[in-house]
Amino acid sequence: KGEAQSCQRLPNGNTLIGICTTRELIEVSPEGNVVKRVKVQTSITKTHKVMRRARKGSDGLYYVAHHGEGVCRVYNDQSEIVREIPNYPGYCYAATPLADGRVLLSGKDLMKIVDKDDKVVWSVTPDEIKETHIASFCGAHRLDNGNIVVSNWLGHGADGTGYPVVEISPEKKVVWSFKDTQRTKHVLGVQVID
Repeated sequence: KGEAQSCQRLPNGNTLIGICTTRELIEVSPEGNVVKRVKVQTSITKTHKVMRRARKGSDGLYYVAHHGEGVCRVYNDQSEIVREIPNYPGYCYAATPLADGRVLLSGKDLMKIVDKDDKVVWSVTPDEIKETHIASFCGAHRLDNGNIVVSNWLGHGADGTGYPVVEISPEKKVVWSFKDTQRTKHVLGVQVID
């Protein structure tokens, strides 16, 4: 019961679920058993803003986008914060671990990649890709070729004003976009399967 804003199928077959209501990440086995719980820490009291996308990295750490605080916190399996990455300006909607300690973060007016020292090594703003009419960079997925597929949240008065899903190259060029706002109005997240 409650609000769950994130899920990820893990390589071992378990599923990671981010539950805002109980402020925790759970790993569930294919049989439906909870095999791990990681409590997240936040000062936010409104359940809806506790977290958005959470991902378990190949390093075994949990990367959590704390929506209402505009920050990514990285947790170990003992629920301890081992790293905190600010994502200003705007909220933090997705935190995706990449290679070499880099992390892809998305928020309302900014999507960026930071290195292991939290230095921004790449970023894009809505003004740099105006043709897509980005209202909010939400769920982001980095492809093997370096392109990023990102959902564009078009709720809260932005209905029909932009492209719900966009693929952006490292050079900040729009490679592909999904433009059908009639059948798909509000896309919060996106995951490329293959």
